[in-house]
Amino acid sequence: MTNAACYRAFGRDFHIEPASAQHANSVFQDEYRIRELRQHDVRTIVDVGAHVGSFTVLCHEWWPEAKIVAVEPHPESFELLERNTAHISESQLLRINAAVTSFDGKCLLASAVSHSRVGEYVIEVWNELEPRFDGFGVEATAISVETLWERVQKFGVEHVDLLKLDCEGAEYGILEGLAATGRLADVGWIRGEWHGRVHRPRIAKALAETHVAHVDSNAPHECGLFVGHRMSS
Repeated sequence: MTNAACYRAFGRDFHIEPASAQHANSVFQDEYRIRELRQHDVRTIVDVGAHVGSFTVLCHEWWPEAKIVAVEPHPESFELLERNTAHISESQLLRINAAVTSFDGKCLLASAVSHSRVGEYVIEVWNELEPRFDGFGVEATAISVETLWERVQKFGVEHVDLLKLDCEGAEYGILEGLAATGRLADVGWIRGEWHGRVHRPRIAKALAETHVAHVDSNAPHECGLFVGHRMSS
């Protein structure tokens, strides 16, 4: 069990590491800019990089009938996610403890900067790690974009109304994978955080055929927000 503190969110206990509490508060204060969607009937949500469940809990509060898929790779964060979302029935929430990569297998979550697991892990191919990484990170399950989509569909979700991505650089491969398979056409709104300024153009390129997108510059920082909505057919 991680060293978590208990706060209150929407009238319920919410468990999170103290170092990450400000991040959760930012999510509850609409960091991902979904308040403008409250007027819409959002029925299906995929939350990639769910951390301890802040975004998932917020979405359930705003759209209590929606089906949600929450994906989080870090085992301790996932344990807190399970606790924080215990009030949501399994028929409405699918919890997946995995990192979304280009392959199915194992990967390393390496927290090199701080004890917080928000924005501090990188994904490496488990079988190609050099010896110096031994004991450095946390082994996690890796699933491909294709595998993720198959599990989403098995959960009864064919069309994703809202896709949220905050996955420390994996957002590019996910968007490109969905674009390559034509599945972005089945996604309505997209909200996410980009990582690595040099890679920002990849977002607009991946969404060019299906979505109107805006990618925040947020200079000179190495991360920022992006939003997208599907073009009218």
